[in-house]
Amino acid sequence: MTKRPIIPLRRQIPSEGEFHYWKSSGKSIPLTVREEHTIQFYDKMSLQSIGVTPERQFWKDQMDDFQRYLKGGSVLDVGCGAGRDLEELAGRGYQCVGIDASNGMLLHAYLNNPYCVVYNMSMYDLGFPDGYFDGFWSSASLHHIQKSRVDLVLGEMRRVTADGGIGFISVREGRGEFPRHGEEESRIRYFALYHKDELADRLTGNGFEILGDGRKKRGDLIEFIYFFVKRV
Repeated sequence: MTKRPIIPLRRQIPSEGEFHYWKSSGKSIPLTVREEHTIQFYDKMSLQSIGVTPERQFWKDQMDDFQRYLKGGSVLDVGCGAGRDLEELAGRGYQCVGIDASNGMLLHAYLNNPYCVVYNMSMYDLGFPDGYFDGFWSSASLHHIQKSRVDLVLGEMRRVTADGGIGFISVREGRGEFPRHGEEESRIRYFALYHKDELADRLTGNGFEILGDGRKKRGDLIEFIYFFVKRV
């Protein structure tokens, strides 16, 4: 795979470095109320000055595997949040771009990753050319998309990935779709949980070959399932 330069798109605040707002093409699917609430949750969460989360090495073993599949090149972090994984990917030599819909979380990602480009961007409207990235990383973001719409996001992720490109996807394991309240009753984020076979069917149905999978626990209650995929 050839290494591509990361081009800046539609800048609105060029004086602030590589932190950009993407003006939608107008064809993007509007966010649902659930998705808006989730974005608001993370915007408020970012005001607590969380910076990069303390679990910086949480996906270390999976990143080692990812690096074996994809030796180098450009990687899109889809739903980069405060930039924890973006920092780790850049440290491994990838040319990284992060996107997220939460301005608050993106500010942390920008401040913590001076050598990466970050965009405020919807997962439904990835503003990059077809086949632009050698790979993508999407940790704990896809489970905030309603199941009735997740194929649209997977289709966009596949579109911006080069033929044969490598991806990593993790979501919380479980069943159903439901809201989860924060410390304040008004702070809500929504989850769509998956069991392994369910997500595997979604991935293969959207043009990905599964290279590997697994489970990983955070604490006693939260369990993630993850997949390494190849765009076919």
